[in-house]
Amino acid sequence: MRRLTLTMALVAAAAVGALTSSAAVLHLTSAEADPATTAKPARSHAPAPNTKLKPKKQKHERSTSPSAATFARILAGSSDQYGREHSAPERIRHVRCVQAATTHYMCSYVVVRPSAASECHLIQARWTPHASSTYTVTLAGRTSRCQTLRDAIDSLG
Repeated sequence: MRRLTLTMALVAAAAVGALTSSAAVLHLTSAEADPATTAKPARSHAPAPNTKLKPKKQKHERSTSPSAATFARILAGSSDQYGREHSAPERIRHVRCVQAATTHYMCSYVVVRPSAASECHLIQARWTPHASSTYTVTLAGRTSRCQTLRDAIDSLG
């Protein structure tokens, strides 16, 4: 009789979709059932209670890192925004970037000041969207020329 009751309970539970619930499986296999006569419950899609779930691997940053042209716009935009927020008159213009590797960029740009001569600059930066800053400058300095990025690099000597 106990086997028939358990089978009917399993069929009823399956009909309402309760077998995907750990609570339903535990209820149907409670200690009151005789282990010698009780059929094993149907396997649920839920992991076993003691199973450690491995965290999902994050997709490589490549899918979320911007192109060199987009990075150049982000660099110029964030610099301009910083200047406006801090009443700094300097702005960067003519930003040219290349993507050296996934999440790594090299850019040249001109710093324009209202009452001074323009300056050429060169930076290396890493795309770090999950850090406190969207990008991290790893190397920066002035160059004597910056008509193009190659020109800026060549001017270093």
